[in-house]
Amino acid sequence: GATVGSHYRYLFYVDFLAPADEPNTANALKHLQEMTTFFRILGTYPQGGMLVGLDNLGLQVARPVASAVMKKKRKVGIIGFGTFGQFLAKKMVSDFEVFATSRDDYSTISADLGVCWCTSLEELLQQRLDVLLISVSILSFEGMVRRVAACIAKLGLDSRMLVVDVCSVKVHAKNTMLVLLPDTCDILCTHPMFGPQSGKHGWNGLPFVFERVRLVDARRCEDFLRWWSEQGCRMVDMT
Repeated sequence: GATVGSHYRYLFYVDFLAPADEPNTANALKHLQEMTTFFRILGTYPQGGMLVGLDNLGLQVARPVASAVMKKKRKVGIIGFGTFGQFLAKKMVSDFEVFATSRDDYSTISADLGVCWCTSLEELLQQRLDVLLISVSILSFEGMVRRVAACIAKLGLDSRMLVVDVCSVKVHAKNTMLVLLPDTCDILCTHPMFGPQSGKHGWNGLPFVFERVRLVDARRCEDFLRWWSEQGCRMVDMT
């Protein structure tokens, strides 16, 4: 009689145009993994790259390489350049073009760190920032967000940036930014659960809590979150 059961096993290759770390793509891949007995991502390759043959192996083997044009660093602005703002800037200057402003004059310290000092909030916001990080006390937070929104409106600035807080009180920060900031501003709430003392020997394993609140440019947000992960932080997603 006929045998019962599967005679064959099938292996499918899927090639699609999307970054694997984009939230919708990542969710789809996770769901696909749940439905298969074997799943593997063979690789992701840069847009605009080209294939270059490996001379020692002939033309049968090729590898993707990025464009010869060097990727431009994203611009990060920090409002509040006290102890914690400086602590973050020391790490960020290696991978971002960092600008800062504060109530007090930290121009000398910023120069020593390789940070571009701005004498006012207006000057900071005119730098065409990719990310604006608000590092002020919870008592000053709402007032600062109001100033940022008013400055954007007054100067007619491009507000398509990612605004990030580092407050420990998340509901207040989230609601304040949603209500006061222009709809064109992306919003990411974060709480690095460490500081200059606990993180002075590195950030490896230290918790970084975050929530994606409002995103238009999801790739920019994921790139920023990936930077924290690459510093060794234990990422805690509250989205």
